[in-house]
Amino acid sequence: MTYVDDTAQQDNQSVPTGEPPSESLGVEVMYRRKRRRRSSWFKKLRKRLGLRLRWNVASLIFVGIVVIAVAGAVIAFDSLNQVQMSIADLERALSLLSSKQGTELTLTDFERLRATIVGVKDTLEQANERLSFLQPLTPLDARLDTSLDLIRTAYLLSGAADDMLVGLQPTLFYMVSGDERESVVTQTSSGDRIVELLTIGRTAFDEAGVKLSEAQQVIDAMNLNNIDATLVNYVQDIISYKTQLSGINNILLQAPDFLETALGINEDRSYIVLSQNNDEIRPSGGYISTWGWMTVSDGRVTEYDYSPTTIDSPTPPPTTFAQDVHVPDWWIRFGQPLYAAWDGSWYADFPSTANMAMWYYNNGNNVHTPIDGVIAIDVTGFEYLIEALGTVTVPEFEERVSAADFRDVIYRIRIEGEQNIHKEFLADLYRAVFDEWQSASAEPERNQAILGALLRAIQEKHVMLYFADPLLNSAAELLGWTGAQAPAVGHDYLMVADANLGNKSNNSVIRSITYDVDLQADGTSNSRTTINYDYSARVAANDPAVHPPDNGPADYYSLTQIFVPANSNYTGGSTEPYFPPTVVPQDNHTLMVAQMYVPFDTSQRFQFTYHTSQVVETIGELYRYRLLLQKQPGARSNIVSVQISLPPDMELDSSTLPPAATYSIGRTIVEYRLTLNSDQWIELIYSVDD
Repeated sequence: MTYVDDTAQQDNQSVPTGEPPSESLGVEVMYRRKRRRRSSWFKKLRKRLGLRLRWNVASLIFVGIVVIAVAGAVIAFDSLNQVQMSIADLERALSLLSSKQGTELTLTDFERLRATIVGVKDTLEQANERLSFLQPLTPLDARLDTSLDLIRTAYLLSGAADDMLVGLQPTLFYMVSGDERESVVTQTSSGDRIVELLTIGRTAFDEAGVKLSEAQQVIDAMNLNNIDATLVNYVQDIISYKTQLSGINNILLQAPDFLETALGINEDRSYIVLSQNNDEIRPSGGYISTWGWMTVSDGRVTEYDYSPTTIDSPTPPPTTFAQDVHVPDWWIRFGQPLYAAWDGSWYADFPSTANMAMWYYNNGNNVHTPIDGVIAIDVTGFEYLIEALGTVTVPEFEERVSAADFRDVIYRIRIEGEQNIHKEFLADLYRAVFDEWQSASAEPERNQAILGALLRAIQEKHVMLYFADPLLNSAAELLGWTGAQAPAVGHDYLMVADANLGNKSNNSVIRSITYDVDLQADGTSNSRTTINYDYSARVAANDPAVHPPDNGPADYYSLTQIFVPANSNYTGGSTEPYFPPTVVPQDNHTLMVAQMYVPFDTSQRFQFTYHTSQVVETIGELYRYRLLLQKQPGARSNIVSVQISLPPDMELDSSTLPPAATYSIGRTIVEYRLTLNSDQWIELIYSVDD
């Protein structure tokens, strides 16, 4: 049994140049499990050639060519190692950047990053020039051919990255007033100027796009047959870098149009705000206890208001519209299905929930219809904002609220006040938050803190955006701001989405997930998802939301959705939930729906076993398994353990994340332990054990 110590992965100290990277530093870096010896490759090549040697002039010429090719392959591989060392320097620079909040980055940080990228580009250019004479020999050796392609692709990618930073320089310089000691987000009120400067940078972004397209052409032409695991790992690294850079460049190209439209620079834009209570969690966030609207003009919120959610606030569509709302048979039954479109959504995909809310709002002919988009923010998101503001005063209630007592005040008023008075308080509080936010825009330090809180809330899906304009939506999705649910086709997938059926205990119900994957030789898997709920009286005693019967019964009931790869087959569970799950085949997922019951001060464990469709792909002689773990919008952190058993006679070559442990008990078993604050990919490559 071998345990891999992952404490070193947390260390951000510089590693001496020349040592291979050993940590994930802001980009996906493959964790190396093993490297194969070059000597075995030479022996195999010598044996293959030795069978054909005949000592005549033609043979000698042929042998000379082969020797040159072999020497070339060695030179190319050594150059590739030098390239990898240079990329390790870049990864260390990215590590320093990723360790800072987005609001703490300075021009100096970006200048250092660009200097590092230029250094990598120079190294790659020298490697390309050094090895150009070997190009005619590539048909003789796949390893040499792939090595040269990798170096060429890496050179193109480094050039594209440099172009992007060049294009961003005018915008960054403006946003910090030219002072490199200031952070890059201290001025964001002049949205029109930012759009103009990003438009100036478009020439550089276009040049980056040309290089990225050329890099993709080289990648597409690569033949991964007859090369070993080390080179395949390099290829996967390069593909990962290219994918990330393409996504960033697409955002930069679309940013002027995105900002111009979203910030109302040429035309005012109106949005509704869904205030979700994630203490009473729903599949795409939480119960909508209050709602608001805002108008944005030239990057500023010019009008806004908040109201409690009631049967006539916002004004609902005519009852005849109810026939347009198709509630699934397995979902909660509504006396009037029309209201399911506003605060009863069954979707774990926030854009689907937001689209229904827009339909409800627009067809009710509410203020500023038709609206241009939806903004969701939950209790946790507001806590982050209030923490950034310090305190917020609500004059109508003579209350002063901080992040530390935010929930205490809400639930005290809910219990002690008149019916729905807490919703009035929330509406006034959220209105006060916006007032404070508007005032803080003139104070760089407070504005910076607010933007940092927003970035964190967006990353953790406590704030999500949806736009009526499909192009804006595409840009927001590239940024990861929409809370969209990804398809589960061609790779493994898991998402668990609770729907609280009666109380407000989700801050005290600690949910953890264990996922066991038994990979099969045919690329499918036998999988088991275990969901554990720990509902402790000790934790609940400090939670103002757990107060039966005022805030609902003490016990926890949830209608839980488990999303797994499309075309999977449910095979049972060692512990059945409250009732056996309903299995719902979908185009992009297989959905299992079950009602969970967790009595107060107990711990309950529910298991679901199933056989997946194809989740492994073949790359030459290697196998790649990918798993996407998606976080439920509004959910607080979940602890997730993943244990992957490789097929018999297989061994691990690499992993994008450092495993918590690896075992060899008849088969290779790889284990990961994660805190799921945002979506997480796990990718590993394995091969036949030599």
